[in-house]
Amino acid sequence: IENSVEKNKPFFSVVWFQTPQLPVVADAKMMEKYSEYSHVEQIYYATISGMDEQVGRLWEKLVELGQDDNTMIWFCSDNGPENGTPGTAGPFRERKRSLYEGGVRVPAFCVWPTEIQSGLTSEIPMVTSDYLPTIVDFLKLEYPENRPIDGVSLKNILSGKQNERTK
Repeated sequence: IENSVEKNKPFFSVVWFQTPQLPVVADAKMMEKYSEYSHVEQIYYATISGMDEQVGRLWEKLVELGQDDNTMIWFCSDNGPENGTPGTAGPFRERKRSLYEGGVRVPAFCVWPTEIQSGLTSEIPMVTSDYLPTIVDFLKLEYPENRPIDGVSLKNILSGKQNERTK
């Protein structure tokens, strides 16, 4: 990111967090915040706090580089909570490794201060296959016609101009 900013070029980064996939590990300092919970819960919650700290470090670096308003950040899980963990799928049935909604439906967000209104929420089902067409649409990029694309652009949903998914 720093090299791209220095060269005044766009950048694309993907950060895959292992947390809170099993096995989860945390140090005593991180676990202290959750001392009123069971040992398993302390470890689990501390790993999520650790991930949150790392996302915060990324955001602070973007601010330091003056890129916070001009950077699109997507965040989501790849599946529902792991079996045997304190994670919850809320009202949805099942967990990771299940095709029920508790196994595949996860909260997600996209932040892009100059293009996406803060606080906008949607219950419209979306999938990570939608990221590419959305990025292409927002950035007005050319995409080869001979390469099929599985997702659909979420630009109008993320802009608050569409409140249902038709495809």
